[in-house]
Amino acid sequence: NFDTSNVTNMGAMFEICSSLTELNLSNFDTSKVTNMAYMFSKSKVKLLDLSSFDTSKVTYMSYMFQEASARTGYARTTADANKFNRSELKPAGLNFIVKPK
Repeated sequence: NFDTSNVTNMGAMFEICSSLTELNLSNFDTSKVTNMAYMFSKSKVKLLDLSSFDTSKVTYMSYMFQEASARTGYARTTADANKFNRSELKPAGLNFIVKPK
């Protein structure tokens, strides 16, 4: 229940979360975020459902998923999925698609 409506920097927010294997981020408002670098780097979360994430203002997404354990990822739009999939050092086994309805 974080109020993220005014957050602009989510860099490294869940980096190295070795004790978390799941996260519910469905209420995250990312409409003002510009930095998501290292956000899930080395995270042990198994599924990354980022289908509520608006990445339209994000300019820095480097290493967002570096060494992340997740193998399934969901995005809100094709543009968001493409941004996630282009993040530097994203594990080859992690692929983002638009979440089925």
